[in-house]
Amino acid sequence: MQYVKFETDDKAMATMFGDEPPNHFKKTPILEEYTHPLHPFTVGISGKPCSASSWCYSTVLEKLFVKKKTPVTFDVSFSQPLKGTLKLRIMLVYSNTQYAYNSITRCQDDISKDGAKDYKFKEHVVRCLNPEALYAGRENGVNFEDRLAILVDLNNGGSQNLEQTQQTVPVSLEFLCQNSCPTMERRGTTLVFTVENERGHLLGRKSISVKICSCPKRDMDKDEKKATGRESNKNKRKHGEF
Repeated sequence: MQYVKFETDDKAMATMFGDEPPNHFKKTPILEEYTHPLHPFTVGISGKPCSASSWCYSTVLEKLFVKKKTPVTFDVSFSQPLKGTLKLRIMLVYSNTQYAYNSITRCQDDISKDGAKDYKFKEHVVRCLNPEALYAGRENGVNFEDRLAILVDLNNGGSQNLEQTQQTVPVSLEFLCQNSCPTMERRGTTLVFTVENERGHLLGRKSISVKICSCPKRDMDKDEKKATGRESNKNKRKHGEF
């Protein structure tokens, strides 16, 4: 999760106070991280970097490798405003901008195995274990507001704080399909977290690369070797190249 920039221009301030319409709703989701200057926002993964064989987080790649149906808890830290309410939106999108207009849904095979054909939110790859979570979007949604997503209230039922304070809310997620499923076709995926106020205006965006696979540790080691060049050097030695 890399810090990118602060937006401190007049437009950002207008958005903060509700004077600017949430135009990102009518656009495809983007991965660029954004932190409002008055609203610090971070997302981290709770637990050890590699938890048994269920999930691993690579600090080298800034990427989560996780088994299907394995709960992972994300610590979402944010600054409560003096007035108004906040909500967290979570969606899974393709990492490559080439597929920016493609939505991500569950494959029919996994839906059938789970007996979820009649489940109202069966198309969602990401499931939230927080009891107050809501599901939004539609199967073929393209724009931000129409994408399959999870909404989590960050206000303990909409209560207002008397002073601005930093808070952390644990959000537990699990993934119901793998990247190798027919609907994703082994494409890279990214989990996008956004904080919005009651008008839908964007106050922060964080993204974490995610690979849902059967062997997280193996895939992480393989991808790290490839990224650092160790794998290519190993292949050169095999072929007598030095």
